[in-house]
Amino acid sequence: MSTSRTYVDSFTKQLVEALKHYNDTKWLGENSPLAAPYFLGVNLATLTANGSTDVNLRGKILQTEIRKAATRLPAKIEEGKRTVLAPELIEKLYFQEKTAEATAIELHMGRAHVFKHRDIAVNRLGELLLQQLNPTLRSEIPPLNPDMVGRDAQTDMCLEGLNEGKMVGIYGPSGIGKSTLGAALASTYAPQTTFWFTFRQGLNDNLKSFQFALGYFLNHHGSSSLWRQLITDEKIDAEMALGLIRHDLQQIQAQKKILLCFDEVDLLHLEKNTAYGPVVSFLEGLKGRTPILLMGQYLLIDPHISVPVPDLVESEIDQLLDKAQVQSLRTGLPRLAAYSQGNPRILEMLITLYRQSTEELEEVLSRSNSIPSLAYLLERIWLRLNDREQEILGELAVFQRSAPRDAWDNTMLKLIEYRLVQLGTQSGSVQLPKSFQDVIYEQLPPECLQSFHRHAAVVRERTGEYTSAARHLIRGARPDLAIWLWQRHQQQEIDQGQAESALSLFQEVSATPVAENLDVEDHKALENICATLCNLLGRSEDAQTHLRSTFKGSPVLIAHAKRLEGNIAEELNEFEEANRAYQEGLTSVENLLAEASQFHKNLGWVYLRQRDSGTSLDSAWEQALLARFEATRLMGHIQSNLGNYTECNAYFGEAIKLARDLGLKEHEAKSYHGLAYTLIQQGEIQEADVNLNNAEQILEQSGNKKQLAGLKVNRALYCNTTHKFEEAIQAAMEGLDLFIQLNQPYGQAVALQNLAEAYFAQGKLDEAERSAWQVLEREEIETAPDALRVLGEISMQRTDYGKAKEFFQDAIREACAKKDKFLEAYAQRAIGKLYKLLRQPDDANKAFQRALVLFNDLALSTEIEKTKEEWNRV
Repeated sequence: MSTSRTYVDSFTKQLVEALKHYNDTKWLGENSPLAAPYFLGVNLATLTANGSTDVNLRGKILQTEIRKAATRLPAKIEEGKRTVLAPELIEKLYFQEKTAEATAIELHMGRAHVFKHRDIAVNRLGELLLQQLNPTLRSEIPPLNPDMVGRDAQTDMCLEGLNEGKMVGIYGPSGIGKSTLGAALASTYAPQTTFWFTFRQGLNDNLKSFQFALGYFLNHHGSSSLWRQLITDEKIDAEMALGLIRHDLQQIQAQKKILLCFDEVDLLHLEKNTAYGPVVSFLEGLKGRTPILLMGQYLLIDPHISVPVPDLVESEIDQLLDKAQVQSLRTGLPRLAAYSQGNPRILEMLITLYRQSTEELEEVLSRSNSIPSLAYLLERIWLRLNDREQEILGELAVFQRSAPRDAWDNTMLKLIEYRLVQLGTQSGSVQLPKSFQDVIYEQLPPECLQSFHRHAAVVRERTGEYTSAARHLIRGARPDLAIWLWQRHQQQEIDQGQAESALSLFQEVSATPVAENLDVEDHKALENICATLCNLLGRSEDAQTHLRSTFKGSPVLIAHAKRLEGNIAEELNEFEEANRAYQEGLTSVENLLAEASQFHKNLGWVYLRQRDSGTSLDSAWEQALLARFEATRLMGHIQSNLGNYTECNAYFGEAIKLARDLGLKEHEAKSYHGLAYTLIQQGEIQEADVNLNNAEQILEQSGNKKQLAGLKVNRALYCNTTHKFEEAIQAAMEGLDLFIQLNQPYGQAVALQNLAEAYFAQGKLDEAERSAWQVLEREEIETAPDALRVLGEISMQRTDYGKAKEFFQDAIREACAKKDKFLEAYAQRAIGKLYKLLRQPDDANKAFQRALVLFNDLALSTEIEKTKEEWNRV
């Protein structure tokens, strides 16, 4: 299995660490990223200059949020064949700090499986915590810039328009201070009720992201019409959404002022991307409904009032120097004004250069005839930074929006002082000024960019922002990790309005050569994500295109798709097309019993109805026999699992005859193989050996690796039963190697179980113990009871009777949970032997009696005799 499919995201790791220290609020506040202001959403007004709050307070807030999320856990989580008691597990393991052993005893579950159940419970708790805190949806805050000077006339003009409920646009070149002016207007007009949204390419520059962000904001301020509709209907159309927003705004404005601010609106230029049309139309639809502030280098929407942001004049530059506490620069004020041309961003860089080196600034200003260049100034500043400062700027350059302040060390403080980094648009966050970011990003070598993107992915994962994390993983040349990380949290991200952004992101991967380098499973998962999102967003044809791409290497998907294709063709009397679809589907599900039977049946009906040649009826009859074969063999396996061996043997015997009559050797081998396994369980050793040999002769000729792997494992079982332990080890090892090649954990687990049995029988306890634990690591519930029993046998051999008892009890509990009489019987007999050693005759009698009842139910006469011998042995 590729590492991508076993990838555990950083948020989950951080949550586990926080749970381990749940009762230590000081530790949480000092050490957990989940207690940082960025994740908790602590109001910026409570923050100190370095972005921290009282650690105990933040620890208590996180503790409260975790407890609140835990109260929403379902009483039981059905995960595959497991039933997880999530609230009790979290309560006992973390809130009450009980050991795994104590928790297992109190919850009546196997100790070896506490951690698997815990992981499921923690994952669900994490989902609920993220839903609760919504880090992806949390509204931006206007960027803080205490050094704004001047702009009085522009401020008055904008406020006048906003007070009249108009749409106001402010525009000007990069670095002129549009966002700074916008933030000042927001703090004056609606300090607590401003919606701030910065458009960022590929991140939130789509209608759905915008609607979710605005819906979340309006819901937070008391009207939830849009929000309720968004979380219940992903396909809400733009006209309906506009109507709901207008209703929400009307409700809220009856109580308080609302201001909607949109920054970087020049990004939405239709010449760059025609997909921006719906977003621009939506913004135009809000015009006149509420005060709106647009900011950009140019305005794509015609506002009621347009206000250009001018250059700073000398008197305003003087005020800027005073606020920055660099009054000594006033002597060169005319030169500063001439060189910077009154651009605040250029002035800030000149101030930074002055703080680094007065000589360096003097050299720059001496170039009086040069045009001021951000890239040039940044290069001069960059050369005077140390390695760590350069590294942090590089890491920040890959973030498309503000990032958690706590992701970096205190070197960040110097960069904030230099004004190279500014406080971000979320609580406890930082970001690069856009003008710096573009320059730095373009200068970074590709290998550094990849490394920085991977670091950014971890930062985003820690706070559960999985679409952003996926974007960074893709830019960091790890699309495989991006695919599996996002797929794991798919519904959660869809619920936070990330569907359209994610679709754009993954379709970009799908359409590039990168997709060709993915392995089959990664590519299949990628196309599945795209198909799901296309279908969700109403793009059915695109969904079908992506879905067809997932067929490669996916028998079940092919089975369903090809059967559907065949059914449609048959209904239209297109028999050749139906025939082709069913045949292709049948090939794809060669080893899936129930699916194969369905295809043979469908093909039989096509041949019967076709009647366009003399062979049609013969072909129909042949397909009917094949369908009967698959159904008969399936019934044999079902009866084997139920322990009904008489019926099981009869079905397999019939399947062998049908396969032989049809001349299908591999089908015949499958049936010999299935029958041999059940005969071993029944103690019919000689007959089992005959069937194994029959299967082996056929498979050695065909080279079917999957069947050979299963045959090797069953040969190991046969050898263990007949006490040929060296041969058992050899066969089990060969089977294990094949199942590893096939990437089949269940087969590996069965092979390892046979190894454990053989090693134990030889007295090689360490090797047996290692193999048994490897069985449990495969997390296959069918093999767990036997592995636990072997561990109990090993502990009993080592005279560690307490541990042996625990393992046997766990084995019995697991076997009962899956209603496996066969494995429970062996575990009951084993614990009966232990009770005899411990001189507990009543408990021993109960265990042996239960084992006998089970073996009697299974009609296993050999095991009945063995159990009686053990019971009566002195």
